[in-house]
Amino acid sequence: MKRLKLSICLLILAVNVHGQETTTKDIPLTNAEKFTAKSGSLIRREFIDIGSVGAKYPCKIQIAIFSDLISKTSIKAVRLEYNYPGDANTKIGLIDVDEVDGALKSIKILKDEIFSKKEENYTEVAFTSRSGFSIGAYYSNGIWEPYMEIHKNSYHSMVTINMDDFNKLYDMLLQAKAKL
Repeated sequence: MKRLKLSICLLILAVNVHGQETTTKDIPLTNAEKFTAKSGSLIRREFIDIGSVGAKYPCKIQIAIFSDLISKTSIKAVRLEYNYPGDANTKIGLIDVDEVDGALKSIKILKDEIFSKKEENYTEVAFTSRSGFSIGAYYSNGIWEPYMEIHKNSYHSMVTINMDDFNKLYDMLLQAKAKL
């Protein structure tokens, strides 16, 4: 009888472990994350506020400066911070310096070319950074809806934004670019 109970427990455990679904896919590290993950370093983190977008639940846009106080080297990135009410986890997204131009070009294409088009089907257009931050829009029920997803596959990281916020995000990324 003990053997039967033990076998059933092991079977249930094996099924549970095998059936586990991961909530996030392996997302590559950003250059800034790689810099701060180096062992043997003493890292200083400084965050400079640029502004925020999103009326209901705002997303903070910052410049992040990571400095290794031992090697006297540093790296910068655009940092996006979002707190969804009721979720204790702060969502963080990063845009590396070499990705900022791509994000700006993507927003410009969305504004100048995509939003004026009428689609026949549900359609999504998005830019995604290494950290999983994504800016884009989806077409549904005859209108384009812009959005930001702070961290890919992360629960409560979707920020709905209106067209004014979309334009404001573009302006803030330009400001951040000038300070990077």
